[in-house]
Amino acid sequence: MQADSVHSSRRHVITPSRFPYEVTWPALVTLAAALLTAGFGVAYVLWGRVPVPLPVCVLYTLTGIPCATCGTTRAFQALARGDLLEALRYQPLIMLTVAASTAATLADLVVWGTTGRQWLPTALRRLRVSAWTIVLLFLVNWVYLILFLSPRFQRWLTG
Repeated sequence: MQADSVHSSRRHVITPSRFPYEVTWPALVTLAAALLTAGFGVAYVLWGRVPVPLPVCVLYTLTGIPCATCGTTRAFQALARGDLLEALRYQPLIMLTVAASTAATLADLVVWGTTGRQWLPTALRRLRVSAWTIVLLFLVNWVYLILFLSPRFQRWLTG
């Protein structure tokens, strides 16, 4: 009898490891999508009306060579204006990563909504990308940025 009273006095607490993933994932994705949409909406409405200085790149300021993340702010500004091609020109690797992750998340939500099962966690576990592949993509993107964003190299390329 005492064991029953001890058991009945315990409250059922859901710990993070026991919290159902199937419930949290769609809710978090929906919240993130709503916040991202609101952020882009605010950026679109305020574009050009509120003076916001661009961050200064120390490497570019000192050497004239853009760093590996130069152009990201301008790419997201172009994305907020709806200019996808300009966003890709400014920072192709990050924009393609954003597009791929958005597409994968939407596909996962569609699969979850239609079948009740999730596709993305299984796909991510099966995806094996080596560190060298990531480093190579990063370096190729950086070379592109140096050739595209650096006026010194643009003058050299155009003669």
